[in-house]
Amino acid sequence: MTHISLQRMAVAIPSLLLFLSVVFPAPAFAELPPNVAATVERYKIQLSEWAAHPAVVTAVKASNAQGGSIPGMTNGQWDELAEDDPQVTAILSNPVSELVQEWESDDAINKLFVRDANGNLVAGAARRFCTTQPHGRRSERR
Repeated sequence: MTHISLQRMAVAIPSLLLFLSVVFPAPAFAELPPNVAATVERYKIQLSEWAAHPAVVTAVKASNAQGGSIPGMTNGQWDELAEDDPQVTAILSNPVSELVQEWESDDAINKLFVRDANGNLVAGAARRFCTTQPHGRRSERR
């Protein structure tokens, strides 16, 4: 494995594992019918590939380095922004958000977004995703 691959994995794997632990907790997964378990496994592989995409890795690293795509943004501040606010449109129109929009076109995916190591928003397909809050609490905006 190359040094670059290890860096990508170091960024992608924690986020992916957190997502999978919430969406597919172990006890529930153990009870899935074989055909559903196979689908889950297929999407776990797909999500790993998406998380390792060079554009995603670059955007997450940049967000980690600067303290978030919009440093200091809270849920309350995000909720107050207009749909056409430059901060909102900057996130929703960035290259990784365009990838997320493409990936969300899969009918089996309900919602997909990209966050940095601190849970700060990096990319998403629509404004219906969460921003971060103090103490790790999150709220969703639809």
